[in-house]
This record gives sequence, structure tokens and C-alpha cells, in this order.
Amino acid sequence: SRTNGSKHGSENGHAAVVQRQALLEVVIEALYHFEADRTMLKQDPLVRLLLNNPTGAKYTDFTVVSAAGVVTDGANGRELEAAFDRLYKARGVRVVRADTATAREFTFNAARIEEAARSVTTSTWGWLGYSQGCANALTAESMMRGGTPDQQVLLKGLRSRHLLFGAHNGSSHADCGGPKVDLALVHAEESGKLWQARVSKQAYLMAMDAINDTLNSRAMTFATSGMFSLGKASLIELWREAQLVAHCPSFCMRGIAVDGKNRPEALDMLGNVLTHQRNGMATDTDAASAHDTQVSASDSTGQPLVLSNDNTVQMVRNNVGCLVQRCHHWSPLNDLVVGFLITDRDRARCIFDAPADRHVFPWVESLARFGFIDRF
Repeated sequence: SRTNGSKHGSENGHAAVVQRQALLEVVIEALYHFEADRTMLKQDPLVRLLLNNPTGAKYTDFTVVSAAGVVTDGANGRELEAAFDRLYKARGVRVVRADTATAREFTFNAARIEEAARSVTTSTWGWLGYSQGCANALTAESMMRGGTPDQQVLLKGLRSRHLLFGAHNGSSHADCGGPKVDLALVHAEESGKLWQARVSKQAYLMAMDAINDTLNSRAMTFATSGMFSLGKASLIELWREAQLVAHCPSFCMRGIAVDGKNRPEALDMLGNVLTHQRNGMATDTDAASAHDTQVSASDSTGQPLVLSNDNTVQMVRNNVGCLVQRCHHWSPLNDLVVGFLITDRDRARCIFDAPADRHVFPWVESLARFGFIDRF
């Protein structure tokens, strides 16, 4: 009976291993976009080993400073809310949300990120940027690095950067937005001239005053400066002048949203527009459609592409790199943020049901595994 028990135990153990390996292949197929990447992962013995992270370990001396994207509620934002809650419960890592504003320029949002960094009570921290939040956080890091002694001391505890779908190399939406705005104003002026002969002078002047007041308003100024800050010209200035911490590894996450499979219906137009704007710009793995609807997979890598200087060398050295995943630009969001935009088609395809932990946990666990943050 002892021999039979040992035999059955061995068979059950072998079946469990086979089941885990089969599940691993399903996960790889579901998460990663390129066939070559999926094949590489399946053939990697370290991936097949399935090393577990320590059960019960806490990283209570590490804090995440989160900087959200173009549209945000700042400190009251709910991006990745469930994932952040699980991170705190599982690992004791707290998250401080920077009080950044919607469609504001880098320097304004960078000051809010610095305020969030000042509120950190642990000895180590890292920043997590999402979309424009990456450029905002890089600006904040540069301002602290080149600032006063009080600002520089904040960076002593900085351990890493994490760039989610980063717009730190710009977006074609911003570069093409300028000519579109110019063309829209020209068409508006031409239409206005037709009405000039049909309405009274007083009515026409009143309409023109209203248009001028709108274009010169504080809100419009903030919106346009925020939009154009994601253009290549602004990003060249950022990377040319940046002073960044040399010892920080840069992690990133980038994705490709495929029409008809994993793209939200609300992003169909933006995705198609970006594909047309990128047509003829790239080939092979950097095809025109290789984007998440907001930024291209190539531009959201963890290093500057808009120019080459010492910052480029440093960021290439710091860049941990990542494989391109199957996901869209709104994957860090949930129904609490974009619920009013989720359609029946999205629900049928489970567009917003993809695992949110993958945006945060691999980064934090990697920092702990390689000794950048302490385990307790």
C-alpha cells in the first residue's frame, strides 16, 4: 500500500505540473502580442520554472507615487484603484496619488508630483507614470535633481521609475493636432464671412467677441498648452534639459490594441486616426497599427527617441525593457472611471476585465527580488 500511495502521489504531482505548464501557456498567449515574444517565453526555462514570490513578505518601507494621465481627478483619481488596494493588502505598499490636473503643462503637474514625493514617509519610493504622467514625472525628477538642496534630498530614496503607456516620446495626436486646429480656425473664419453678409454688424461683432473670449480664456490656454506639450518639440526640450537620477532602473509597460479584439468602442475613432497619422512612418514590428490608440508601442519604450544625448545613454542603461502586451491605453482604468463609456460590445468582449495587477505587481516584485527595496 505504501508503494501504491507513493505511485499515486507521483502521478498526482506530475498531473499538477502538467496542468500548471498548460495554464502558463494560456496566460502567455493571452497577454503578449507578438508571436516571437510568446515563443521566446515558452522556451525560457526560467519562465517554465515558475518561481513563487515569498508568501507573506511585506515591503512596508516603499511607497509608490502615482502620476496619472492627461485626463485625471488628481489626488481623487481612481486609476488602478483595485490593484493599488491589493498591493497594500498583500505587500503593505502605500500609494500616494499626485494631485495633477487635466490637460496642464509639464511644469505645473511636476510641481504636484514633487508635493506628493514630499508627503512620502518611507525611506524608499518609486514613481509610476501613466501616459502624460510619465513626462510629468520625468520633469518632476529633473526639477528636484537640479533644484535646491531640499529638493535634491527627496531623490535619495528614489529607487525606480515605472512608465505605463508612456507619452514621454510624444504622440502623433499632439503633433497632428496643431495643423488640425489651424485648419479648423481657417474654416471657421470662412464660414463666418458668409454670415457677415446675412446678419447685422452688431450681431456679428458680438459673435466674434464671444469667440475671442473663448480662445483667450484661461481654460482654453491651459488645454492647448497641455495638448501641445505632448508634441515632439516639447519632448525634445524635456530630454535635452533633463537631469535624472543615474541609479534608477526604468520599467515600462506598452501595448497594442487590435480593432475587433481588445479595443474599446469609444477608442475606435482615435485608434483609426492614429493609424492613418502613422501610415508610412514605420515597418515590420513598428507598423502603423502598432499602438494602443494613444501612443505607439515603439514610442512608449523606457528611453528617449526624439534625440540622442547623454540622457539617452543613461536611460538606455537604466531601461529594463518589456515585451509588448495585448492591451489598450485605457487598461489601467475601470468602470468607476469610464463606466459611462463602456458599451455592450465592450462588455461582450470583456474589454475592461483584463487583469489590472499586471500594471503594478511585476514592477514591485522585481524591485524586491533584486534588492532595490527591502523585504520584511
